[in-house]
Order: sequence, then C-alpha cells, then structure tokens
Amino acid sequence: MFGHKKFVNVSLVMGPYSVRKGGFMAVEIASWLVTAVGIYVAIGLVFLPFFVIRGVGAIDAVAVRGTGLFRLVIVPGVVVFWPYLAKRWFGGATEPPEEKNPHRVAARGGVK
Repeated sequence: MFGHKKFVNVSLVMGPYSVRKGGFMAVEIASWLVTAVGIYVAIGLVFLPFFVIRGVGAIDAVAVRGTGLFRLVIVPGVVVFWPYLAKRWFGGATEPPEEKNPHRVAARGGVK
C-alpha cells in the first residue's frame, strides 16, 4: 500500500523549521544540548576520582574521616557540581561556607 513512498516529506513533519526552508531544526538543537551535557558529565567524571580521594578532605576537615560509603554517596553530587567544587578546592577553601540567613545576621547585630 505505502511501498512506493520511501521517505516522509520533511516539511510536513517539521513544519516551519524544515531543512528546505533554511530554518534551524529542533533536532540540531537537541543534538548540541546532548553533546554539551555529555562533555560536562565527562569532565565531572574525570574530576571525580581526584576530588573524592584528595579534594573532599581539603575543602572540609570533617570529610577527611569520611568512610568509603560516604565517598560513594557524594559521587553524583561531585559529577554535577564539579565547577563549584573545583573552584573551592583550587581556591584554597578549607571549611564549608557559613550560611547567611536573617537569623545569623540579626545574631551578629545586623552586620553582614
């Protein structure tokens, strides 16, 4: 019945964003996005073993005593937040940042 049609008309499927009209296809955008996320995660995976072995103890003194299970639990967070963690590690941070909320500001007499 449909054996004579091998290809679907792209303009019918993609609408105004078809290749024939010179538009930028949603598939290309998705491809770039997937590539960018893949590169980001790949860098996080390269950063991961160095940070879990040495870096976590460098930026948090309590984490030095962390067990293997603790290090396993932080793996997803390290992969996702690697830019922030790298900035803290290479910036020489030795303690977690202190939380700044209205209660702490008021306890200090209103001084930020």
